Amino acid sequence: MLSTENNGISVAKFKNTFDPQRIVHGFSTRREGLNMSNSMGQGWDAVHEDRSCFLSALGLDYSRTIWVRQVHGTQVVVVDKNTRPSLTLEADALVTDRRNVPLLIVCADCVPILLYDPVREVVGAAHAGWRGTVACVAEEAVKAMEKAYGCLPQNIHAGIGPSIGPCCYEVGEEVISAYLERFPQWQDAIMIRYGSKAKLSLWESNRRQLLELGVPAQNIEVAGSCTSCNTDLFYSERKEGRPSGRFCSVISVL
Repeated sequence: MLSTENNGISVAKFKNTFDPQRIVHGFSTRREGLNMSNSMGQGWDAVHEDRSCFLSALGLDYSRTIWVRQVHGTQVVVVDKNTRPSLTLEADALVTDRRNVPLLIVCADCVPILLYDPVREVVGAAHAGWRGTVACVAEEAVKAMEKAYGCLPQNIHAGIGPSIGPCCYEVGEEVISAYLERFPQWQDAIMIRYGSKAKLSLWESNRRQLLELGVPAQNIEVAGSCTSCNTDLFYSERKEGRPSGRFCSVISVL
């Protein structure tokens, strides 16, 4: 990933996946103390101020930004002119063809997945923890792009953002069983077993889901930035304990 500074605010971006002339995307960091949720007890006024600061650094208007309450599910919101940001609307993915309407999701260790179809000029953002990954929220987001806008998977570009990596993501029997039931054919690629524990790759799990849908391998970029290993840049609930802050992922068609 590239780490840049926009108007004094640190921004992490993919190097190759998204055309900067056609879309804006970025991941906030914690370097300036920004926290994109109220998970650490700060009030919503402070959250909105931090989000607005980051969106402004990207040249985007926070007042036009869409976000929802994330619940580790697979609900996808197709954002149209009537959609408003909401703390009551529960979803874990957003898609839209509207210009200058940023889609925002928040994460600590879960995987942010950004999507872009340059043919239809459609973007998407998904939040995939282990539950969302097993339930295939990335697949649901791509299918929503297909159904709502006629997108074809072979045209989609995807970025799998900073999240806890296979180096640090140790899981127990509940998660192992769920993964093996859903992805038995990928066991060797996504998990290293040792006794009743395993190290799991959320990155590879979501990359393979996108490949199976028809997204070309060359169109998928994996950030490879482990939040647990890089707490100078990103929040990590697994590393730092609860409560921890959140960083945000943003994507918008220009």
